[in-house]
Amino acid sequence: ANQTPQYFDGMTLRENLILWARREVSDEKIRQVLTDLKMEKFAGNLDSIERFHFSGGELRMIGLARAFLKDPEILFLDEPTSNLDQESAKRVMEIVRGLREKRPSMTVVAITHDPNFEEIAERIVDFREINKGSEQLAENQVYEAVAEAQ
Repeated sequence: ANQTPQYFDGMTLRENLILWARREVSDEKIRQVLTDLKMEKFAGNLDSIERFHFSGGELRMIGLARAFLKDPEILFLDEPTSNLDQESAKRVMEIVRGLREKRPSMTVVAITHDPNFEEIAERIVDFREINKGSEQLAENQVYEAVAEAQ
């Protein structure tokens, strides 16, 4: 789920939500995901081309909805709370926690600088610790963090 998801004008809300989906997505599933993301107020406008004025947090939810509608086994979140006010960031974390509980087989990997995200994390990989002792970071260097399953 991209940290700055796009909403494409000239497309319906439904088309924006199922963008890049590889299989058919039912109205029931779209409505359920919107409800899970606390965006049910938009469920009645799925086929509207009207330009919605989404807040930053709502756009973030659109990005999450796109990802959840694909039923991922692994969900990557890129800075899920960046540029959100404290209340919206807390809401995003509560939603991610709730969806993770609802879908226990889904793995969520969040790349974040938000220390509050640690409250909902089951495991934390701190790259500051991994990089300790490095003389200097080389350009284009790749770091890998591996966690063993328990």
